[in-house]
Amino acid sequence: MALPGIGELVSLEGKCAIVTGAARGFGAAISRRLGKAGATVFVADRNSEGAEQSAKRLRRLGYDAIAHSVDIADRDSVEALVDAAEGRGCRVDILVNNACIHSNYYFAQMPSHDFADTVSVNVVGTFQISQAVTDRRWS
Repeated sequence: MALPGIGELVSLEGKCAIVTGAARGFGAAISRRLGKAGATVFVADRNSEGAEQSAKRLRRLGYDAIAHSVDIADRDSVEALVDAAEGRGCRVDILVNNACIHSNYYFAQMPSHDFADTVSVNVVGTFQISQAVTDRRWS
């Protein structure tokens, strides 16, 4: 017997979600589940073409999905994403911080610029988008 999915357990009708790193993989799957539950989903990724393809797949399933190019390491890009959500009448209810950089280096061999990029996205970027959404949500 299959377990019910989020769409069968809870309704997210009228809710707005941002999923970062949503062009493929876990982010795309999370976006699909949120869409199935009724949320408006902002499919956000640095890969704008991939984000659009992911959003198109969701729209073909009948879900409300909007592609948005974002670099969470860039505060202006993050603010533009939250502005886009608000421009569609969405107050962000759900934020899924899925965007990250995976390194294929052992620590001792990792070039410093790759480490800086990883920290910029995985730590600073996660902080920035969380702060931007929280600031707008609770102000």
